[in-house]
Amino acid sequence: KMGQSSLRIPKVTHLYLQNNDLKQVEGLEKASSISKLYLSGNKISTFAGLEHCTSLSELHLSDQNLEDDCGKLQCMEIPENALRAMSRTLTILSVANAGMSTLEPLLLLNSLERLDASRNQLDDVKSVCRYLGGAVRLSVLDLRGNPICKARKYREMVVISSHIESLDGKEILDQERQFLIAMKAKRGKKGGGGL
Repeated sequence: KMGQSSLRIPKVTHLYLQNNDLKQVEGLEKASSISKLYLSGNKISTFAGLEHCTSLSELHLSDQNLEDDCGKLQCMEIPENALRAMSRTLTILSVANAGMSTLEPLLLLNSLERLDASRNQLDDVKSVCRYLGGAVRLSVLDLRGNPICKARKYREMVVISSHIESLDGKEILDQERQFLIAMKAKRGKKGGGGL
């Protein structure tokens, strides 16, 4: 908890609150000029209050330490109104190790260019590909440490379904994308009732 009253910091652009065992975010009503917010390494389950941060370009929410009594990682939540408020300005988002099982709610962030969603619970390649189909500005994606990374043809499916330039720390060359698209088309012709 950051305090009972709103922070009166209208000119602050960077706020570093990582690794403080915070359990909630509040008091950001007057902090609309914040462009970079670092909240990683806390214990925040719901990021209510971010809807006031309408100038955010960079948001770091990784490693929220949200384990239940059995040691299972719980998913953090970013409310829809907060995602909508940041949709035009947020370009970098880090939600590594956040218990996420889908990226689709992040489609509201239509200016997002870099996403670190590594070490989550993403296990559905088709769901990730649907997300990527709508994330038109996304150029860098990190999904390392997710169950989908072990899926057959994971990289191929992600590269073909998106315009990203880097996946899991590895650049995607135009030649790779063209080759994979050609291979998919070739397989489609073989399996599509050809001779």
